[in-house]
Amino acid sequence: MLYPANARADDCSKMSTSACLFSLRPRAGTFFILLFALAGTGAFTQAAPFWQAARLSEAPVLDGRLDDAAWEGVRPLTGFLQADPAPGSPPTEVTEVYVGFFGDTLYFAIRAFDSEPARIVATQQRHDAPLEDDDHIAIVLDTFSGRRNGYRFEVNALGARRDSLIEYGQLAQPDWDTPWEAVALIDNHGWTVEIALPLRGISFPEGVGEWGFNIERFLARANERSRWTNHNRVQPISNLAGTGRLTGIEAQRSGIGIEFKPYASLTTTRNRGQSATTRFKPGFDLFYKINSATTLVLTVNTDFADAEVDERQVNLTRFPVFFPEKRPFFLEDSNIFAFGGINRSPLPYFSRRIGIAPDGQPIDLLGGLKLTGRAGPVNYGLLNVVTKADRAFERENLAVARVEVNILEESSFGFIGTHGDPRAGESNQLAGLDFKYRTSTLPNDGVFEGFLWVQHSETSDRDRNGRAFGYEWEYWSRDWTAYSFWEQIEADYFPALGFVRQTGIWQGNIRVDRIFRPEKLRRVQPRLLVTTRRNLARSQREFLGFGPEVVIEAHSGDSILLRVRREEERLFAPFRVGQNTQVLPGEFAGFLFESTLATARTRPLSGSLTLRRKQYYGGHTETYAPSVVWRPSSMFNFEAGGEWNRVRLGYAQTRVNLIKFGGNVQFSPTLIWSNLAQYDNISESIGFNSRLRWTYASGSDIFLVLNQGIDTSDDSWSFTRTEVSAKVGARYAF
Repeated sequence: MLYPANARADDCSKMSTSACLFSLRPRAGTFFILLFALAGTGAFTQAAPFWQAARLSEAPVLDGRLDDAAWEGVRPLTGFLQADPAPGSPPTEVTEVYVGFFGDTLYFAIRAFDSEPARIVATQQRHDAPLEDDDHIAIVLDTFSGRRNGYRFEVNALGARRDSLIEYGQLAQPDWDTPWEAVALIDNHGWTVEIALPLRGISFPEGVGEWGFNIERFLARANERSRWTNHNRVQPISNLAGTGRLTGIEAQRSGIGIEFKPYASLTTTRNRGQSATTRFKPGFDLFYKINSATTLVLTVNTDFADAEVDERQVNLTRFPVFFPEKRPFFLEDSNIFAFGGINRSPLPYFSRRIGIAPDGQPIDLLGGLKLTGRAGPVNYGLLNVVTKADRAFERENLAVARVEVNILEESSFGFIGTHGDPRAGESNQLAGLDFKYRTSTLPNDGVFEGFLWVQHSETSDRDRNGRAFGYEWEYWSRDWTAYSFWEQIEADYFPALGFVRQTGIWQGNIRVDRIFRPEKLRRVQPRLLVTTRRNLARSQREFLGFGPEVVIEAHSGDSILLRVRREEERLFAPFRVGQNTQVLPGEFAGFLFESTLATARTRPLSGSLTLRRKQYYGGHTETYAPSVVWRPSSMFNFEAGGEWNRVRLGYAQTRVNLIKFGGNVQFSPTLIWSNLAQYDNISESIGFNSRLRWTYASGSDIFLVLNQGIDTSDDSWSFTRTEVSAKVGARYAF
């Protein structure tokens, strides 16, 4: 079945950052315990390099020219070495970094020398656009020096910015925003950028002048990464255990720590056959920095008219689909609420359960209050939101609490609790405990990370309470990676404010990779994967999958994936897929064959093609999924793709197709016009979203948004729903 963008949430529930799952019952946990016991002796720890930030005599003028009097006499940080493709070798081009502070702002000035400036890859200007394919700089700050949570700031040669929260020691979550500025210029010597980072937008301990710090430069045409420290190609720049030390920070808090962000939106909606309705909605967000480590946020009459539209997804399973959070209020300090290393299921807290109905339509929020902060080794977050009564939904008070205590060098122990049920007339409570162990000091540049967790839910309309518990661990080094998880989810487990893909099961998997780096290739990475799932009520195995795959990547960044997998599955109840095709129960077995060819996205024209054939409940599916990215200039970016699925059963057949086309017109980093059109043959409709964003001042935006639904089921297309919104927001700091 194809789920449009307003559907409920899914996927391969426990996908780690780079893997497909693994595990065989709890026995794989013994390996977790063994590695846990061997890991963190600290014998391989090396002294971290340090760099002193300069106290500037005045605030630099942000124009990208590096000729301000403020930078006179400031010594540049140099000595970058490659992390990839030749760790520890001198980089192709030289990089100089100037770091200073003035008042409550941290400044960076960077000169990225380039002997061939005409070959600089710079295609993005949109804020939060993926910059990994452009020449760019990435800065990482671990303000609490805890190696657990931090910040990542990226900027390319056109001044496009991307900011991310770092959680679990290295996982970057890019859907977070804070006010900061960057101006870049390309000249005959390469490119330069000046960055101003107001410290009121991040958390840090009072009076401590030493932070974790690292900086990376990506040279796109050579697919080369060079860094100040941590020259380890298997660890990303966001790995906080590999940071050096930024010392001498004496930033001062200015004002009383309040940011007031009022906004107002005007939305006109017209459904087919009905007259148009117009709604004016004012509201505000109030941020109060109680101290440099604690933030209180109040939102009143919250409006999400400016939130990006969801992308439709193909789903040929019987499980719900998962859509990521995109609303700014819930993304603020969202890493505080991360639990157990769980990315998707079973999540005890999933913010999209608040303010969004199961059919994807918004439910108004009367207001919300969020407190996040750190006190010594303790990280904490409290969230309370009140939803407005709407249609079949009563007014609800929904709450989440999270506390995490840092222990050892990189580990932690935590608690999470939720209260409330968005469904009308029901009550639900959930409590969970989790333990994380991590060490980045193993031989061969090895890192080990493991989680143990348990959850318990109570629901008013269920006779029994429900539990879920499990573990997850991952090890990676220069030559090997291994991953495993196992979890048991009881039938009555119900996270009303979370997300679960399936209950009444235990499941797990194990995956092992070997990495080879021949001279003529960037890497050859074979993998062996085994995954299994068992139905608890029937005491029978539901699924078993195992087989090899390999990724081959050239130095240019072009790659190919080849995958073969044997799959055995029992289906106990029918479900529908496609246009009302019913899949019947039974026992099935067969093979999956898949190949994906992808070209490097550093080129102006790039793309990928996936071909897949797999057994499907006694029949098979054939999938053809192409994508094309065209970036003819820094002003225009276009992307098109789709997925064509043909489902063949012995008694029926159907097609599930999805087509997407997106295009951005980037007038400047502060004025972007984004467009996305999506079509699927299940709803027989086109969804079109057009969004113009003008950032007229730091933290202040004007949005013009058009959402248009088009019914294509008849020969003559017709408009089903037209929604036009205008939203104005401002930011005032006190």
